[in-house]
Amino acid sequence: TDFRSLSAFYDFVSDLFCRRDCCHNLDDFEKEKIEIGNSPWSVFDRRRIHYFILGKLFVGLVFEYFYLKNMNRNRKNSAGFTLIEVLVVIFVIGTISAMMIVNWRKNESQYQLQRVAQEIVQTIRKAQDYALNGKKMAWPSYPDGVVPKSYGVQLEQGNATYFIYGDQIGNVGYQNPEDIQETYRQIETGIEIHSLGRPTLDVIFKVPEGFVSFNNPQVSSVTITIKRTGKTCPSVYCRNIVVRTTGEISIQ
Repeated sequence: TDFRSLSAFYDFVSDLFCRRDCCHNLDDFEKEKIEIGNSPWSVFDRRRIHYFILGKLFVGLVFEYFYLKNMNRNRKNSAGFTLIEVLVVIFVIGTISAMMIVNWRKNESQYQLQRVAQEIVQTIRKAQDYALNGKKMAWPSYPDGVVPKSYGVQLEQGNATYFIYGDQIGNVGYQNPEDIQETYRQIETGIEIHSLGRPTLDVIFKVPEGFVSFNNPQVSSVTITIKRTGKTCPSVYCRNIVVRTTGEISIQ
């Protein structure tokens, strides 16, 4: 019942009422009527005209019926949602959104902890690379720079900053003003150093071998614990960074 099939049906019925010698519009019939005049066959010609008009009207009515029926069906199929359906959809979307927000906030906390732990590990590795490569540092007494005896990283419990330094004298740990600070790092807001095993921790790499030692020579490994501010350890809100004298660094 689409428009194309109705048009084909319209043409079929028109041809049915207008045969080989029948005209296709009223203007042609009028011309034919004038040419025939009052001949004996004019009665049949006029009857043909009437049949043709009635056929056209019949096809038009059939066309209008199917066209309106098709329009009503399309209008019914494209009806809107009911109020209950809209409320159910809103409820489902709201529930899913709330669950996603809660999980996102929880995951963001874990990602931040992991990110800060990775930054601390990268800083310790950077000091180790300096020691292995014999990197020069600018020193007040040496304008061209000098290679220190060792490189180290100092962390302080409760302090939001830590740094790489060069130890020119070769003593154990950072001592100002003999040692020079090279790189500062800031811990992200919301994360803090929970414990170091001692108030201040120095991870030291000897130049050029890169051997690892600490400002506590009796230990073979140290643990740096970071946590979210306001949380307790051990918990999922804490991360442990373990540094060993073998040079291994891991996050637990």
